[in-house]
Amino acid sequence: MGCLQSHVELSREDKTIVDMELQLEYSRLQCANVDYVIRRYSENEEINKFQWDSIVAELGIKSKNYKHCPELEAFYNAFTNENQCISKKELLILGILLSSGQIRTKARLIFEIYDPENLKVIDRSCLEDLFEIIKEIAVIRLPMLVNNSTEPLAGQRQIELYTRALNAKSQIAKNKFVKLFSDGKMKISLEEFKAKFDIFENALLLSTFGFRSFLAQF
Repeated sequence: MGCLQSHVELSREDKTIVDMELQLEYSRLQCANVDYVIRRYSENEEINKFQWDSIVAELGIKSKNYKHCPELEAFYNAFTNENQCISKKELLILGILLSSGQIRTKARLIFEIYDPENLKVIDRSCLEDLFEIIKEIAVIRLPMLVNNSTEPLAGQRQIELYTRALNAKSQIAKNKFVKLFSDGKMKISLEEFKAKFDIFENALLLSTFGFRSFLAQF
């Protein structure tokens, strides 16, 4: 994440959100290891409390509120359903976006989430779902981490207005996103998908700040 970030001028709001994203501690981990650990401790599409505790321990990340991140528990609660289980797909995408690693590796790991049978091809609908999940993570959930008690660069109200404006642009951005990665086709191969991220502007979409910047342009 840091390599891409060094080539992008971030807004005051994005700097604030990125500062809080770093408190999640995925950035010091390799994306392939994050993917492996989450999959290792989850047998289906949901992760229960005991599995989550094992994931937290193995990755060495925090999951409880602390001084510099007082909204951490509320953040992870947003990934939790009525059965008190975390969505495996959403947690994988969060971890891959925020961790370190080669862009093509991240692209492959994201693709594999939507290709459980290893067919090396996904449908256009998978791109639509991916957009919605990244939007939910980057625009709705991660900004929840910002709390005025930590004296952020941009306050909670400023962040709220910023993300609300981004969310309002999501439909036109979604159409562009799907067209960009599908080239108008109904099916996309693994190699086609990975190759798309060789373009720097596309590679930014595998970062949360890059995705928010993508929305902001519409």
